[in-house]
Amino acid sequence: MAPPASPRPATSREIIQIAGAAIALVAVIIAGMSLVVPMTLAPMREDMRLLREEVAGLRQDMIDGFKAVREVMTANRERLTRVETLIEQGTGRFQTPESPRPE
Repeated sequence: MAPPASPRPATSREIIQIAGAAIALVAVIIAGMSLVVPMTLAPMREDMRLLREEVAGLRQDMIDGFKAVREVMTANRERLTRVETLIEQGTGRFQTPESPRPE
């Protein structure tokens, strides 16, 4: 039986071809990524911009709503104060349930 053949050493030309192929492969990967990444990120950036605008709109709606609630509460507080004042001024003029009403 013949002894197994040992692998022959690579020549300079083969090493240059392998290195060139590796460099070409890396260049193709980098070029592909430089095209794919912006195409993927652009819609995400637009979505984020739209979300920021929507959140800002919601925030402004909340601020406006709270202002309206404060205004209503202030108006109700003032009305309640006026009613309390009228009741205090009119104490004694109203008939209580215990006192019979003249007929």
